[in-house]
Amino acid sequence: MRLAAVADPMAAPESTKATIERHGIRRYESYEEMLEREALDAVFIATPIPTHFAMTASALRRGLRVYLEKPPVTSVRQIEELIRLDKTQ
Repeated sequence: MRLAAVADPMAAPESTKATIERHGIRRYESYEEMLEREALDAVFIATPIPTHFAMTASALRRGLRVYLEKPPVTSVRQIEELIRLDKTQ
């Protein structure tokens, strides 16, 4: 596995930005921009739980594999929708 890009809307310290750049990892201010501009195979979503559904659905619609931390979403209805969207099964 190779980390190709990160999306972080928070202002990262300059030392973090320098480390990311030194390793050739691209950094985006928005998750949507990263998904649009990068040719990714998979995404790892490690964000606050209320953002899991929208971010995962967006990635699944693009045919990406998703690693989603627990708990995955806030309702059974949301997990059923994500399973329906998952074309990688």
